Amino acid sequence: MQEQTRIIAPVTKHVHITDNFGWHDAHLAPGMASVPIQEVLAEFEKVGFAGTAVDEAGGFISEFKTS
Repeated sequence: MQEQTRIIAPVTKHVHITDNFGWHDAHLAPGMASVPIQEVLAEFEKVGFAGTAVDEAGGFISEFKTS
């Protein structure tokens, strides 16, 4: 995933940050599942990313059926 980020980071203007387990877009908070979010964000920082980042978390209840 970091290699793909390295490729697109220089031209990226906007990112949505969300976590999941890889089988569907669960919209979990960063750190709740398996996406290496810190490593991906580090790649954006290396190229001086100045765009916007939106945290798209809010799927906990629908994913785990509890609050």
